[in-house]
Amino acid sequence: MVETPKGLRLHIGLFGKRNAGKSSLINALTNQKISIVSEVAGTTTDPVEKACELAPIGPVVFIDTAGVDDVGALGLARVERTRAVLEWVDIALVVANARDFDECESDLVEHLRKLGTPAVLVINKSDLHLLVPSTPTGATSTLPMKPS
Repeated sequence: MVETPKGLRLHIGLFGKRNAGKSSLINALTNQKISIVSEVAGTTTDPVEKACELAPIGPVVFIDTAGVDDVGALGLARVERTRAVLEWVDIALVVANARDFDECESDLVEHLRKLGTPAVLVINKSDLHLLVPSTPTGATSTLPMKPS
C-alpha cells in the first residue's frame, strides 16, 4: 500500500458538546481505540488525529475534538483549539446526543454552512432513549431505555 501524505487526505472533523460521543464514534469508525472514552465530561483535551483508509472514499484523517461547550479557563483553551480545527476541515461530523440537541449544534451547523464546509449531523446515543409522544399536538419527549 502506498502511503498518502496527510496533507493530501480528506480531513473529517468530529465536533459537538462534551460527552456527545465523539470519541466513541471515532473509535468505531476506525475500528481502533484512538481516543479515550469516559463518562467524565472534558476527557478529550486536544485534537486527536488518525489517518486511515475509509472505503470507498480512500485516504482520510479523522480528527476528534474537545467539546465546544467546555467551561473555565482551561475549557476555553480547549474550545479555541476545537474552533481552529473547525476552520480547516474538509467535512464535519456534528455529533449530538439524541436527548440533548439544542442551539449549540444548530450554531455549529450554521457556522459550517457559512464556511462552506459540508456537514453531517450525527444523532448519537439514540439507543439509550425511546422517543414517545407526550402531547396531542405531536410534541415528543425521550424516556431512558433499559438495556436488554
